[in-house]
Amino acid sequence: MKPKKIVLVYTKPKYPEHRLTFDEVISTLRHLKIDFRLAERSKLDKKIFLGANLVLVVGGDGTFLRASHYAGSIPMLGVNSNIMAKVGFFMQCDRKDFREKMIKVVTGKYSIKNVARLQAAIDGKRVDECALNEFYIGPVPAYSTYNYILDINGRKEYQKSSGVLVGTGAGSNAWIKSAGGVKMPLDSNKMQFLVRELNINRLMKPKMKKGIISGKIKIISKTGGLLVADSVSKEYPLKPGSVVAVSLAKTQVRFIKM
Repeated sequence: MKPKKIVLVYTKPKYPEHRLTFDEVISTLRHLKIDFRLAERSKLDKKIFLGANLVLVVGGDGTFLRASHYAGSIPMLGVNSNIMAKVGFFMQCDRKDFREKMIKVVTGKYSIKNVARLQAAIDGKRVDECALNEFYIGPVPAYSTYNYILDINGRKEYQKSSGVLVGTGAGSNAWIKSAGGVKMPLDSNKMQFLVRELNINRLMKPKMKKGIISGKIKIISKTGGLLVADSVSKEYPLKPGSVVAVSLAKTQVRFIKM
């Protein structure tokens, strides 16, 4: 694949290293005579990506996650704008090696990794964003208790907790891992769920705390709450009685590996 039209997703450069990286990316694209369109992270829209065959992301993992909500099946290449400040799990290059790796993209010397993401529906209506890392379903405000029924492939349990994380193989390296989950293969076609700060007492002894599963997870809210994708999407409110269903999405994120 030779890039013919690139969408360059970026965060506004606030620091010198970020500015240097951004300038290097622009300079390289112009040198290689590749058409590109700038798209600032906070102003993304699916229309921006129409006709593109490559998405470049300059920033960190948060910007990559945000762009993945709009990129669909377009291959993505992440450029870490500051390796001293950003982990860059999804980023395959930085300012110093971007030109070298972009030339490899132009000449077809790369591979594409397909990574699962999740889709969610609230009361049967699909939410706009698919999650590359995880969906969080929990209380509002965050310090209150969330009451719900957890339904995993028909097995149900009433619970009270600080919320539920449902994640992918990619997400198993992020929030779920920090919360006590396990690392999964990046290209896993299964989901991992983890209940945060589960209420266990003499009256309630729930057992469905975490696990790796196939199929579908449902959460039936007994109190109000919210759902958010990758901690960067808009927040979707949940009412008492709302039913959230999470499953693997049909489309995967395709990101360039070198």
